[in-house]
Amino acid sequence: MKGIILLFALASCLACSRPPTTFNNPYGVTALLNDSTWFGRAYAAEAAALNNNPCATGRFTVFLDSNVGYPGDQLRLSPQQMALQAGEFVARQRLTFYNIPARKGSYRINELNQCGGIVASQGNFALLGNGSALMEPYFLQPTQTGRVRIMKIDSAARTVTGKFKVTLTAPGGRVARFRQGWFIARLPKK
Repeated sequence: MKGIILLFALASCLACSRPPTTFNNPYGVTALLNDSTWFGRAYAAEAAALNNNPCATGRFTVFLDSNVGYPGDQLRLSPQQMALQAGEFVARQRLTFYNIPARKGSYRINELNQCGGIVASQGNFALLGNGSALMEPYFLQPTQTGRVRIMKIDSAARTVTGKFKVTLTAPGGRVARFRQGWFIARLPKK
């Protein structure tokens, strides 16, 4: 009996030590948002293509999108809109990390934001309506910190793997706390 319990405990530890799977999508994101499961799709773009500052050269920006509505958001779709979007991935939330250096390491999000590219009205996290209309932006406050850690950059597969933890606040005071975040994003072709 003790052997079975020990084997179960070992199997549980091994299962928890791996990054979570992302629903048949090799390029995805999972995290805890305010202690609830948060998941979606991940993609990256060259920061210099989005930002004209010289500090953006050799860096990339990661976009993490979820098609799950944020609790308490005001987006209400008509039955006709729901039918049009049936089976499609329509982003309802977007978390963005700007100007990440193209090398392994741990980076403070407030330092990455200083390079530019972040639109003041957009923030690092946004609730979206119909996939693109900005409903509510969330910002990294001066007293808040957040980190993104690049674990692996695979130039052959053109992917970047990373972890993140950040707390962001909306102008109305709502807080979005991301923790245990993990992503794998496809890098653009050169």
